[in-house]
Parts: sequence; C-alpha cells; structure tokens
Amino acid sequence: MSLIIRKADHIMKSKDQQIKELQKQIKDLKQQNLKLTVENEFVKKLSALVSKRKNQKHQK
Repeated sequence: MSLIIRKADHIMKSKDQQIKELQKQIKDLKQQNLKLTVENEFVKKLSALVSKRKNQKHQK
C-alpha cells in the first residue's frame, strides 16, 4: 500500500472517529436539553402555585 493511500486511510479513520464523537456529544446535549426543559416547566408550575398561594393569603 502506498504512503498516500495509508495517509488518506488514516485521515478517514480519524474523521470517522471525530464524527462519532460529535454524534455522541449531540445526543448527550439533546438529553441534557430535554432534562432542563422538563425542570424549567416544573419550576414554572411550582412558581405559579406559590404565587397563587401568596395571593390567596393576602386576600384573606
């Protein structure tokens, strides 16, 4: 095998590895984003409940 072909093969393997790593990072970030979205919605609902409860106490 010539040096040029081996070098090109090495570059392709390196690029494939980079692509796999980036795909893994994307997957992890999507999971993290989903988790944060769910947590954010929970905090919004909890905050609304707290505000509602405070308003009820002030009206009594």
